Amino acid sequence: MPVKTFYKVFFLCFHFFGDRAAVIISALLILPLFSFSATYYTRGSGSWNTPGTWSIVSCGGAIAGGFPGAGDDVIICSSHTVNLTAIHSCASITINSGGTFNGGAIGALSISGDWVNNLGGAFTSGTSLITFNG
Repeated sequence: MPVKTFYKVFFLCFHFFGDRAAVIISALLILPLFSFSATYYTRGSGSWNTPGTWSIVSCGGAIAGGFPGAGDDVIICSSHTVNLTAIHSCASITINSGGTFNGGAIGALSISGDWVNNLGGAFTSGTSLITFNG
């Protein structure tokens, strides 16, 4: 929502409903603009930017509505391979035993937190760029 439109809505609510209602209605309009972090688990092998690769429930769980972003934690589960095919970011990444993360030839990943490669987990960098910002 453009800022100008937000102010118009706020002042109309204030004028007709008073200050408390204006604050509540404004908060309800702003809240969807903020994203919340989640933990993404692999549900199978695939590309990072394919929603079908991910679940926010558990390893192998229901398909997520998207793919991991800057504030999200990532867990690559056993027997799953994730291929990096574009520029992405996440808060942290964990490669479980039997899981594989392929950096690929054209990808880049920026991590703001921890990288955990559990015993038996595999990472292949290829020519991708992995940046740690934490």
